[in-house]
Amino acid sequence: MEELNTIISEFSTSPCDGKGYPDQTLTQIATGTRILLEVKATSNWEERDTNRRVLTSSSKKLRAQFSDPIYHLILTVLYTENENLATNEESATIDAIRLDFLEPTTIVNVRLEASVNHKILEEGHHYSKII
Repeated sequence: MEELNTIISEFSTSPCDGKGYPDQTLTQIATGTRILLEVKATSNWEERDTNRRVLTSSSKKLRAQFSDPIYHLILTVLYTENENLATNEESATIDAIRLDFLEPTTIVNVRLEASVNHKILEEGHHYSKII
């Protein structure tokens, strides 16, 4: 967790204007570099899963808010669901955070939008780290 706190202290997040993806902007405080940030969550990371993870649906939105090169980061929260049978309350425990830094060589599916899935992220040739 200390590593995560050190990393987070060097960045700030803010909502990305407009509808659709991306939802968030991650800004490196020291340089002002803006990074497209997608936050996803799953209770079950499956390496062979081919369900889509939508990255962006409007190049107009990207061009209006980001400058070349556009950096893409997917932050996936891996969690376990908890249920308190006595109170019937549900909660979740964060087990890990996966960071996938998408690069020009990262394979993506294009269907009028760019997306990835667990399988592609596992097989991709990009920097990925689980904290």
